[in-house]
Amino acid sequence: MATIVISYRRDDSKWIAGRIFDRLEGHYGKGSVFMDIDSIPLGLDFREHLRETLARCDVLLAVVGPNWLGRTAAGERIADETDWVRIEIEAALAKNIPVIPVLIDNSRMPKPDELPEGLRNFAFRQAAGVDTDHFRPHMDRLISSIDQHLVRLQAAAAPARTPSAGPAEAPACPGASRDDLWDRRTRFFQRRPAHFKIADPGDQFIAAVMDLDDFEPQVVHP
Repeated sequence: MATIVISYRRDDSKWIAGRIFDRLEGHYGKGSVFMDIDSIPLGLDFREHLRETLARCDVLLAVVGPNWLGRTAAGERIADETDWVRIEIEAALAKNIPVIPVLIDNSRMPKPDELPEGLRNFAFRQAAGVDTDHFRPHMDRLISSIDQHLVRLQAAAAPARTPSAGPAEAPACPGASRDDLWDRRTRFFQRRPAHFKIADPGDQFIAAVMDLDDFEPQVVHP
């Protein structure tokens, strides 16, 4: 089962994050999509809670609205080391989890110099646009992109196949007479009349043929 985490800033994009959640859960199934992972029981270390959540995360969607940086009179919340959006995305990037920015209604990607050091790689991630006026087709495109990530992850996790053994060599027949070999080949060729014409055993001998589908039988006179 796929595990997808949605990261968003409540006062920036809560109004559409719920719709994205519902659409993804309808496609991937109940229990496959998580949001509001910052809602943790009192007294727990939020860092440990985040590590446990991301340990089973296959893809993280970072929903970016018009105020994703969290601009306030006191500054930008993304610059705060305890900002939950920053913590989520920094942790996913550090674990090499695919992070897909989801730009809402033509919101722009942040520039590298607008981000703290641990988040600057986020600015170079290919983003998906989701507009409220074209929600369904844009979500279909986003799901297609997520599916491609999941296929690659499954392929990377699959055990390597052991190379198949080559064709078995024909067993040796020490001590077999020419008549014995002739009888064996005749019985074999009679089962493949479309490919072979049996020579007269009284005056001809058919040499051994290894590739029976691509090679014409050779007729050798004693």
